Amino acid sequence: ELVAELTALRTKFADWKTRAKSGVDTLRAQLDESAKARESAEGARVAAEARAAALEQELSEVRSGAEAAAAIAAEQEHELGCIRERLAAADQLRAAASQTREDATSITEMATLTARVKQLEEELEEAREQAATAVAEARSEAA
Repeated sequence: ELVAELTALRTKFADWKTRAKSGVDTLRAQLDESAKARESAEGARVAAEARAAALEQELSEVRSGAEAAAAIAAEQEHELGCIRERLAAADQLRAAASQTREDATSITEMATLTARVKQLEEELEEAREQAATAVAEARSEAA
């Protein structure tokens, strides 16, 4: 009777061990997918930041042509909206990745990305104000 009970316990233990290994494999696969999603989101964020920096540089270079600066600022505002959409998509990918990983660093990275978006918005607002000032000055000089 003890041998049968021991055999049953061994069978249950082997079954639990198999289930645990399967669970660990599943979690590893989810972590791998999460890491790939995070890398993809990071790449999108880096590309968006680079494009936003290029847009800011472009804006400062065309400030001398007041009317052209206003037109370019409108175009850049549209492009920045597209960048924000890409950043929002990257944020969604990050959110999905953080659900499978309880990693505090991913939360810190999200805060950094949010701060960068805020900084880009402030820089764009400052560039708009400068463009508007340049337009006003050019109109004033023209009058």
